[in-house]
Amino acid sequence: MEDKVRCVIDRFIPEPGGTHYAITDARGEPIIADFPRADLPRIKQVVSSLAGVLKPDEFMFMGGKSGGTLLIYRASDRIFVALEALRGAPGIMLSCARSIYGELKEQLAEAKALAPAVGEAVYELNPKFSSPDEALKTVPASSFIARNIVVNLDRPLTAREITAGLKSMGIETTYEEVLSVLKFLEVIGVVRKRELRGRRYSAGETWGF
Repeated sequence: MEDKVRCVIDRFIPEPGGTHYAITDARGEPIIADFPRADLPRIKQVVSSLAGVLKPDEFMFMGGKSGGTLLIYRASDRIFVALEALRGAPGIMLSCARSIYGELKEQLAEAKALAPAVGEAVYELNPKFSSPDEALKTVPASSFIARNIVVNLDRPLTAREITAGLKSMGIETTYEEVLSVLKFLEVIGVVRKRELRGRRYSAGETWGF
C-alpha cells in the first residue's frame, strides 16, 4: 500500500520528499503512515477531534509543522487521510488525498476483515521490557521479520494484524510464517500471547507500522 500512496503523491506534489501521510481510523489510529513516530500522537489527536465534526468527503486545512499545511480528509465513515506538505496548494492536496483513498479503497476494505474477534489471541511485549527498542536488543540481528515485528509492537496485536502490517511495509511474508516467528519470540521471552476477551476496535480498524 505504501508504494501506491507514494506514487499518487509523486503525481500531485512537486516536492514529495517534504510530504507525509497517514491513513487512519476515526480515532486517529494509523492503518499505514509515514509520519515520523513522534508526530503520530499529534495526527491522532487532530483526527479524533475532527471525527465528530467532519462528514464523509469533508475536509479541513490547518497549519502544519515548519510552516507547512496539514489536510485532514474524511474519506468514509471509518477512514481518514492526513496529508502534510511543505509546499502544496490546498486544492492539489485535496485531490491527492482523494486519489490516495481511491487507489487503496479495495485494500482498505480487505483490511476490515482483519479486525480481531473476541477470543482471538493477541501478542504483546513481555512486561519486563519498557519499550520495543529495549526488547529489540534481545532479538538476533539476522531475524529480519522478528525484528520488524518487535520494533512495532507498541500495543497488543493479532497475528493477522501483524501480517497485514508487514505487508503494508512491503515485506513479503505469510500468516503462517508470522505465527512461526511469534512462537520463536515467545520461546525466547520477548513476547507473550493472551486471549482477547473484548473487542478492542470497531469493524474496519487495523494497524499500521
